[in-house]
Amino acid sequence: AAALAGRVGARVLLIAGWGMHAAALAAGIRLLSHQTVALSCARLPFRRGLAGATARAPGGDAQPGLDGFGGDAQQPAAGRSEPSFVRYRAVVSYDGTTFAGWQYQPSADTVQGRIEAVLKVRFQAYIRVAGTSRTDAGVHAKGQLIHFDVPITAGKSPSNIPASKHEWALNALLPHSIRVRDLELAPTALSKKNGDVLYWSCMHNVEGKLYSYRWQVGGYPDPLESRSRTFLPNTDSQPFDLDAVREATLLLKGTHDWRSFTNLASSGASPAARARAAEIAAKDHRRTVRSLEVVEEDDFGRVRLDFQLDGALYKMVRNIVGTLSEVGYGKISPSEIPALLKRLDRSRMPSPAPALGLTLERVLYSEEPTAKPAGDDLLEG
Repeated sequence: AAALAGRVGARVLLIAGWGMHAAALAAGIRLLSHQTVALSCARLPFRRGLAGATARAPGGDAQPGLDGFGGDAQQPAAGRSEPSFVRYRAVVSYDGTTFAGWQYQPSADTVQGRIEAVLKVRFQAYIRVAGTSRTDAGVHAKGQLIHFDVPITAGKSPSNIPASKHEWALNALLPHSIRVRDLELAPTALSKKNGDVLYWSCMHNVEGKLYSYRWQVGGYPDPLESRSRTFLPNTDSQPFDLDAVREATLLLKGTHDWRSFTNLASSGASPAARARAAEIAAKDHRRTVRSLEVVEEDDFGRVRLDFQLDGALYKMVRNIVGTLSEVGYGKISPSEIPALLKRLDRSRMPSPAPALGLTLERVLYSEEPTAKPAGDDLLEG
């Protein structure tokens, strides 16, 4: 009996030893996986795939990566007009300070590139993201509106898993400066004309955009707002007239041709910027500023310019703010605004306001699906 007990005890110790080795191995794999994601996210271009990361989501979602669906993105079969996919929409918030804008660039860190990279981890397929507004480098967003299409592979639909779990998984992989919220299935409908499937689109369903630009007029810049508010001195030798700014905003409201307030890309600009400028040059430059309000947020010089527009051209909002700052310092009279609009020449206008003060606050949109999948990449500012 003693010998038998000894043999049993030895086997228990051996099994325990193997258990410790297995636990150590599993921990090492998890650590390596996290490090791989971190290194891959830091490496450009961001459209390339990332290694999966292990974590546990609320409600038992095992990992931010694949959950038993997905695979390579399906291409439409010959003769088929529609791919097999599920469309999601969401709102994205980001601190744009360290990003080269929203739009993907092969050699720069962009918000769209980051989101597409983590979507590839989540769904194991290359997925393109459409965004309502292509914000410039350094511009922030609280309410960027997006949609993306996830392929249905081998009969397994991503919609079988709650959208909230997909949202959690994406945020677990994204940097803290980008957050996805309100993720949900986008509405669809059948066309009454031919029965085609119509999709809700973050471009075609847009009805307006709300931007804000933040100034610190006089006093001292708040270090906690140094990434989101532009400082304007207001001294006896350099006074800033906020009433003159208010007067000028009244003349900027309404529908105008905004060529005086629209930038064209320079020869040294990125290919994406040049392509965007060429696209703008071929478009109608008329846009409507529905409202433009000057809001004094407190008694210590915090001022916010609130814009509601039907659409914004390239750097249009920042160029308006740059002109308004010149009005505040008396370099341009409010009465000159109509003449500046009619000039239709950007070359002799004031410089645009710094990007850091601008935030895309919200996108206004309708719910009724109106678009087919193609063409959702033609976006404005």
